[in-house]
Formats: sequence, structure tokens, C-alpha cells
Amino acid sequence: LGAAADADAVASLNPDVVVVAPGARRSRSGLVPLAGVTRPPRVHGGDDLRALLAGGEPATSVGWVARSVAGLARRVGLLSSASRVRRLSALWLPMGRRVVVVGGGLVGLELATFLAERGRHVTVVDDAAQMGLPMALPRRWRAVRHAADLGVDLRRSTAVHGLVDGGVRIGPADPDTPAELVAGEDIAADDVVVATGVQADTDLSRMVALRLADTDVEVRVVGDAAGVGYIEGAIRSGHDVAMSL
Repeated sequence: LGAAADADAVASLNPDVVVVAPGARRSRSGLVPLAGVTRPPRVHGGDDLRALLAGGEPATSVGWVARSVAGLARRVGLLSSASRVRRLSALWLPMGRRVVVVGGGLVGLELATFLAERGRHVTVVDDAAQMGLPMALPRRWRAVRHAADLGVDLRRSTAVHGLVDGGVRIGPADPDTPAELVAGEDIAADDVVVATGVQADTDLSRMVALRLADTDVEVRVVGDAAGVGYIEGAIRSGHDVAMSL
């Protein structure tokens, strides 16, 4: 614990097999205020909210009051249990009443239902014609139906084209049209959470493979570092590697 797993550190252990599992990497939002906007909503990425709960890099998109409260809760152990976090988050969340979630995949839908169950008015925006991709059926149907039953506003074939005062501008998912020219709809939002941009984190696996290329050490990659498959994919790939050793 508390050690960097770089290539030299791994090689110093003289392993027979190295299993690399650093997970996925999440890109920043890319959402910017449109011309003349002075009061854009707060924009968060998944890593910002994770840092708020788990520590590490400061969640700069969240106000200092929320960061202070979360820091105190971490120090006294209130955030050490997932079930306790679920209970406490029903009483307080560092989110306004109106939230736009960008991305209607697994992460976006589960986040939307989590927020809706805690009294937030949630809109999910996705540029695909179907929500819940790449989840398999019937799980996709259940996730979409659950969100709709909670009152989540699901906007398909739609993109967020920029931030406006107190909200976002949405419109057809047409990347060739400048945001300022989109004849879209402005949706009120206190917070915007970007639940897209997840990519396999291949940096560590490449570094380890190069360092051990001239040895007999076998390097295997599992989880989202091999390809984004979330929890089910990580369990499956980890099981397959473990059974093959």
C-alpha cells in the first residue's frame, strides 16, 4: 500500500506472472460556456466526485463547504462504509436540485437513478438513439425503465452543446454545427455530471511489458485496463486469468 507500481518496482519482485489492473481513465468534460455566459453551472467528472468521497486530488468542481464537510466525514470514518454513504447521501449531497447527466450508458443511468432517489430533478442527455449501451438485454431495459419510473428525463439522440447561464444548451447530436448556432433548448441545471469519456488505461501495462520484454515473465491485463467492461467485465477477465495460471 502507498507504493507506486512502476515497471522497475514490479521487476524487483522477480515475479513469474504480472497481472496489471489499473482500471480505466476518465477524460475531462470539455464543456465550455457559450458566448456571454457569466453564471454557468458547476461541471463535475466522475473522478471529481470520487475524490470528494475518497480523498486524493481535490474535487475542485465542488465548493469549499462541500469539500470541508466530506473531509471531516472521511476523518471520522463516516465514509468508510458504502452502506453508510448511501444512508448519509439521502440526507445531504453536494449537488443542487437540478442535475444534468451527460452520457446515458451504465454509469450515467445508475448515477441518474441514485440522484433521483435522493430528490434531484435529473435529465440524462446522450447522443445515441438508445440509452443503456453497451449493457446487454434485459439489463438495459430494466435500467432505462427504472430511471424513467423515477421521473428521470431521458433525452436520446441529443448532445450538450455548451453551458448557459444557470444551465446547459442541448440540441441535435450534430458535431458539424457550431454550438452558438444550434437551435436547441436551454435546460436549467445547478450541476452537470459528465459520465462519458471512459477509456482503458494502458500506460502501466505498456510500461511493464517493455521493461520485462527480455524476461520470461508473463504479463496479463485484466479489467478496464484491457477494455472497458465495468464490474462484470472486470470480474470475468480476472476469473479467466486466474483460472489459466
